[in-house]
Amino acid sequence: MNTQGYRWIMAMGILWAALFSLPGQAAEAEAVWIDVRTAEERAEGYLVGVSHIPHDQMADRIGEVTTDKTQPIHLFCRSGNRAGIAIETLRGMGYTNLHNEGSFEDAVAARPDLVVKCPACPVEH
Repeated sequence: MNTQGYRWIMAMGILWAALFSLPGQAAEAEAVWIDVRTAEERAEGYLVGVSHIPHDQMADRIGEVTTDKTQPIHLFCRSGNRAGIAIETLRGMGYTNLHNEGSFEDAVAARPDLVVKCPACPVEH
């Protein structure tokens, strides 16, 4: 087969994939990060752009963030304990792609791309 034939096959493959993929479907859903600490804990410092749902409100409020039960969801709290409780709540609701990131400090280390706001700190991080 000549080069022209290979190009035609590649073009048809790309067209086929475009025609039969679901509209708006990404190759992989963007990960959601959720801070499950209390409002008082969050006021001491938080990651800008991360959703906040206290662990005891997870079942009632997860729909504010995502309804895609396969979307990657990363949760953190003060130590990882309440993130684990929130994961069990979500697992019971059918969510499957759940990750306990541990503490707030662990989440900060895992997401250096996000800005840390610390209203209680004398100097912004």
